[in-house]
Amino acid sequence: MKKALLIPMMAFLLISCPAESYDMHNLFSPSKKSPVLLDFKLYSNRLISIGFDEQVILLEVLLDNNRLVHDKTFSRLQNIDLQMRLDAGIEKRLSFTVENHQGNTARFSIPVVGVNMNQAKALITELSTKGTADSPDRVELHITKDGTTAGLCLSDAVIGMEDHRFHLPELKVKKNDIIVISWDREIPGGERTEKNGMYNTFFINAGSGKTLSGSNGVVILFSHINGDGAIMDALPYNSSSASLSDGYGNEKSRVSAERLISDGLWEGDTVISDEVTTSRVIARYWPYQDTNTKDDFYITAARNSTFGERNTNVVYVP
Repeated sequence: MKKALLIPMMAFLLISCPAESYDMHNLFSPSKKSPVLLDFKLYSNRLISIGFDEQVILLEVLLDNNRLVHDKTFSRLQNIDLQMRLDAGIEKRLSFTVENHQGNTARFSIPVVGVNMNQAKALITELSTKGTADSPDRVELHITKDGTTAGLCLSDAVIGMEDHRFHLPELKVKKNDIIVISWDREIPGGERTEKNGMYNTFFINAGSGKTLSGSNGVVILFSHINGDGAIMDALPYNSSSASLSDGYGNEKSRVSAERLISDGLWEGDTVISDEVTTSRVIARYWPYQDTNTKDDFYITAARNSTFGERNTNVVYVP
């Protein structure tokens, strides 16, 4: 990974918090500063706590356009009862207007997703970024802990900068099961489950309108996207000749990489994508380890991709 400059933590909170905001200023107030949303966190799939940079009061709260009863006191930390329990993995839109002591208001709209209390864990084990109609862009996940996949979210950047993010359907999975996700095309053979000895392979579609970046990008697996959006695994990749955006090729890759480095979820260089082709993909070495470095991955030899099966460790040699 190219050398990254760390940016202030508040900026990360705003990046990871995909909120739409609208400001209105009190023209008779000496201060024209609007309240700033810092972070939010969902508890027990019903109570959400939202932090601001100053004391505010809630003027209006809507969940999917349905008005909610709310507290009406000034505080930096506002707690909102959603008045229903969110189902695991289901996303709803929470919109609210706040006002500070100077009469300046701001309106925010944020996604909230029900948290899975029995969530499986997974690693990204294979990635195709130069797909064709017969062999589309795909992401392979290897299950490392039994559970269900509700709430797991796969994205092509940190939340707020992504072109597409995909919430996995609720699948009951066991350790060593495999999930193959077709990113932008219908998966050949259709969505299905195949039995492979002691494990199952699930084939599903992500429904993206855009392909994954062929040379400079990242795929990130989130356990959820509420507030800080806990990252379960990530695979950043770049061309060795990339020069834009501090060598990351584009702003999406740069901001995502800096977030991973700051959170201690990646160290050193990215995976170099120069040798990736339609028949050579990025794969994780078996037995799968997660050292958060490029050393976990290799470029497969031609036609040695193994989507849906254990990786072979057959490395492409130029």
